[in-house]
Amino acid sequence: MAITIEEFNQLSELLEEQQRLNRRYKELQAQNTIAAPAVHMCGGKGYRACDRVGDLVAARDEVRQQFKANADIMKGIIRRVESRRVRQIMQYRFLKGMTWRRVAAACGYQSEDSPRQVLSRYKKALKSAGCRV
Repeated sequence: MAITIEEFNQLSELLEEQQRLNRRYKELQAQNTIAAPAVHMCGGKGYRACDRVGDLVAARDEVRQQFKANADIMKGIIRRVESRRVRQIMQYRFLKGMTWRRVAAACGYQSEDSPRQVLSRYKKALKSAGCRV
């Protein structure tokens, strides 16, 4: 079974979402590191500080769960791509979030434009096949 053009487009959207979630996770990690010393003040008025740390940890865990859910969706889509070469490029680009330069190097291409062109041709094929390849 092949993928649809909508699923291909969804991969790009999920990549952007994963990048946003990754930035948010790093922000929460930094805030948690700053707030962590407040845990030791958890007596009397210090409870607010502890609540803040707990909120940061909960937010971080929520981001992590969303990241995993997105990755599972992407894996399901990529798994159905029939071309091994296209599937490999998609795994590096979408699942691992590699730059085009790193994707090219990992796949043995001389230019970072090569894997991008492979996916561009694949997308055109999806469009011309009436949403199915």
